[in-house]
Amino acid sequence: MLFLNNFWKGETMSKAQIVADTYNEMRAKNASSQACYDAALRAAEYQDGTEIWNSNDGLTYGISSTPNRIFEFDDGSSVNVTYGGDYILTEEDLDDES
Repeated sequence: MLFLNNFWKGETMSKAQIVADTYNEMRAKNASSQACYDAALRAAEYQDGTEIWNSNDGLTYGISSTPNRIFEFDDGSSVNVTYGGDYILTEEDLDDES
């Protein structure tokens, strides 16, 4: 997986970028949106991301058909993980989300 491959290559990138690249790598292999989303979530967990937003929180029935989760990392980076893609967030984005 990409988040392991970059470690072995000695590359330095933000943890949010690793998550986004993992999603994009799966998409390039024609994986389903669900598979890309799941891979990105695993990458976020592997990078010790802290989930600060989950569109499913507070729902009283079922789950959102368009899940949206935001993770922050100890390197100061943040990423928004959705079925449609991953988006690296800036401080301005995070201010808008609150």
